[in-house]
Amino acid sequence: MFEKIITAKSMSNPLPVKTPLPLITAAPPATNEQAPPPSSPTPHEPAKDPKQDILIRLLRPVPDTLLHPEAEKRLPQATAIIVALDQHRLRILQNTEILVDAPVASGRPLSPTPEGDFTLATKPTSAPSLRYGHYRTAAGTLLVRGAFPKIDPLPVEAVFDPVTPKMMLQLSDDGPLIIGGEATGAATTDGTLVLPDKIAILLHETLPLGLKVTIGR
Repeated sequence: MFEKIITAKSMSNPLPVKTPLPLITAAPPATNEQAPPPSSPTPHEPAKDPKQDILIRLLRPVPDTLLHPEAEKRLPQATAIIVALDQHRLRILQNTEILVDAPVASGRPLSPTPEGDFTLATKPTSAPSLRYGHYRTAAGTLLVRGAFPKIDPLPVEAVFDPVTPKMMLQLSDDGPLIIGGEATGAATTDGTLVLPDKIAILLHETLPLGLKVTIGR
């Protein structure tokens, strides 16, 4: 059916109070067992190596995108967009049939993607300049793809290579942006939803304004 393409009161004369005798308890029987040694303190979790995080971001494979064979033809009649943040997937539906099932990069726990019901409000012909791009070495070697300088510390001796998204979808009621870029299939953004470029362009060209968008877990 599909084809693969790419968060107290006192008393005046009180009575004398008798002091109770202390209770005598028997000593526990002697045993040959020794008391258990004191438990050793729990070791601290080692700090994460930024270089390892960079390597994971760089080598993580982008998940597959699934398209209905007639997706391009039927997307203008789409009835809903469903974003499943736990799965990092965005699906376009026509009634109960899935036309597009694509990976999406979503917000990190400290900058989560807003959840709720939105609508597709606008489809600007040109995306605004965003602080989004890649981190590279001075020689141009890619270090981190799909980076947001607002939340991604710049590695030592690295430079920021800004990227202007090829398209953007604006959701209503303070909803997040949907842009084309590095769809890592993980929580790596500042709250923006990032789709693969080809899918983002296809949706920009075909989806109707006013389309219901639901973002949840």
